[in-house]
Amino acid sequence: MRTPIERIATDGAGAPLDDVALQRRAKVLGIAAVSVFAALALHDAPLKPESPLGIVSLQLAGTAEAAAGIVAAFSQTQRLLCAFGLGVDYFFMALYPTAVVAGLAVVARRRPHAARAVAAVSWGLVLCGFVDVIENAALMAVLLGASVYAPIAAGCAIIKFTTLSVGLGALVGLGARRS
Repeated sequence: MRTPIERIATDGAGAPLDDVALQRRAKVLGIAAVSVFAALALHDAPLKPESPLGIVSLQLAGTAEAAAGIVAAFSQTQRLLCAFGLGVDYFFMALYPTAVVAGLAVVARRRPHAARAVAAVSWGLVLCGFVDVIENAALMAVLLGASVYAPIAAGCAIIKFTTLSVGLGALVGLGARRS
């Protein structure tokens, strides 16, 4: 079974991309991910008066009571904005792990000694996307009044943020080091 690094570093027929094509793929995916993240951050701003960290406050509420309190504080418009943002996030949750894995593929080519560790991190990023799906489903249920799913959302958010931090840390740390 090929690793996510190996998959992203090949063309549609399975042939390895040259370094320039791989770097281009990583840049395009990175720009797309940052652009969607920025749009989601702008979309999140109207939630902040009632939720200091925007959607992140709801993601990390942790208990049914805390989540129900946040949702109750939202206006109908804020709830709709939150639901719309969760829907758009389904696109983003496929994009951001792919973008980080593409960056790690570039790093793995430049630092062959780190390729095995980078491949392991890439599998974590794939898991990160799947955990994000569960988190969003739980958050949607919370928005619809089933606040008992708040602990599931919080657990998934913690796994997601931790795994993403490791992936970005590897990307920045290994990418910044000189050979």
